[in-house]
Amino acid sequence: MRIRGKYRQVIIDGTQLYSTRGELDGNSLYRIHQKGTEDEYQESYYYVLEAKLVLHPKIIVSFQTEFVENEDRKEMENQDCETM
Repeated sequence: MRIRGKYRQVIIDGTQLYSTRGELDGNSLYRIHQKGTEDEYQESYYYVLEAKLVLHPKIIVSFQTEFVENEDRKEMENQDCETM
């Protein structure tokens, strides 16, 4: 997957790894679903940002992974493609 025969393609991808309705550690991200109803619940999750090298359409290798941490303990309301 070289571009113009000499450049390697690197992609950046944000991925949610794990989610639960229970508590995770103090730096995990969370969302409140169905706000204001009696069915309201909190979903905690881990999210990573990765740099990946594309070797072939079916072969993509992660070479840098960074966990996104919630240092302010605020609810994450943005989608992964939006700025936080």
